[in-house]
Amino acid sequence: MSSRCVLMQMVIFVGIGSGIGFAHSRYAPVDLSPRKVAPVEGIIHKRGGTEGAVPAAPLPPVDPEKPGVHTPVVPPKDDPAAPKPAPKIDPTPAPVPPVSDEETLTQAQIDKGHITIKQAHALYTAVPPAYFVDTRRKDEYEAGHVKDAFGIPLAAFHGKTPSLVKDIDRSEVFVVYCIGGDCDESEQVAKQLDTMGYKHVYVMHAGFPGWEKAGLPVGKGPGIQEAE
Repeated sequence: MSSRCVLMQMVIFVGIGSGIGFAHSRYAPVDLSPRKVAPVEGIIHKRGGTEGAVPAAPLPPVDPEKPGVHTPVVPPKDDPAAPKPAPKIDPTPAPVPPVSDEETLTQAQIDKGHITIKQAHALYTAVPPAYFVDTRRKDEYEAGHVKDAFGIPLAAFHGKTPSLVKDIDRSEVFVVYCIGGDCDESEQVAKQLDTMGYKHVYVMHAGFPGWEKAGLPVGKGPGIQEAE
């Protein structure tokens, strides 16, 4: 075989390999490198979020004749002859019960930006609140999702920037989720947001099942989804 034929074959092989690599990076980017994210507690504190803290009970009144000594509050005695007032009905809805924090994350998961349902709820109620991104399929999103969450599957990042997030300030906070557990879509979407310049991207480890189980706000239907 002539040296010219060998050279031509090498050029063809290099061209084919480059084409395959380009297509893979454009249509199926998978980043296996670990993420490193700042601890979420600082973000929660900065934005005024809480992780279910219970306010302290008020102290009893102070007796003016004995400064520094608390006087027990004695309830007035009921008059059996007095008419009983009608019970008051509060029209406001019952408050959401506090979120139990039964999750235990490993240090490796925390370092990668994984957070508990309790921490995710604190970011949800913070001022300003975090942006939540649901990475599941369209039918799963419409069956139930975190209320006001964006529906942006991983495929929406292939070769383009999703329109729902491209104009959001890079200092904002994102919470990404899928079905929880070993689901990889949320991790990959978090990395895509990392590459876009967002510095505070967290993964809700227990996913939507954990959020729903905790009795937290859920939306159904079309919601806010990235256009296909």
